[in-house]
Amino acid sequence: MLLRLKVKPGKMDELQELLDWDARHARENEPETLRFDVLPGDAPQTLLLYEAYASSEAFEFHQAQPPFKKFVSEVQPNCVESIDVLAGGVEPMSSNAVAHR
Repeated sequence: MLLRLKVKPGKMDELQELLDWDARHARENEPETLRFDVLPGDAPQTLLLYEAYASSEAFEFHQAQPPFKKFVSEVQPNCVESIDVLAGGVEPMSSNAVAHR
């Protein structure tokens, strides 16, 4: 899935720190998280997130992890104005897909 996050003024560093932790955590602890990329946005005060999971269960596992829980409970309400889904949803990637994290 591809998400655009519109960041509240003055909150980019806080959000970037949490997302960097989330990406590291996914690489180190979530073997079925195939991609978790944080990219510069297409407009000021935005970030893009590209996430891919091997299955819906892998996404549920990701949601149960500490970085995701902190994002939902603390960081999203304080740092994010809006989240737009630009592409996809949680659908398993083909086993033939090449993933680089």
